[in-house]
Amino acid sequence: MELNNPKVKTSKKGRTSRAPIVNGDGIMSLEECKKLLGEYNLTDQRILDIRNNLIGIVDSVLNTYLEGFK
Repeated sequence: MELNNPKVKTSKKGRTSRAPIVNGDGIMSLEECKKLLGEYNLTDQRILDIRNNLIGIVDSVLNTYLEGFK
């Protein structure tokens, strides 16, 4: 177990998981997306399109949810 590695997170139940590799903007890198989607044999551009569309969906959902607290 890599206790001092900041990329490894431990949950309250003691499980470990790797934190996604993100760029300076806090966005998951293409390399990390490739690891997650590698079995689908997608082009880099398609992977970036999927990532960016997911970012847009999550942003919209969170903004709609948070509007309820105003």
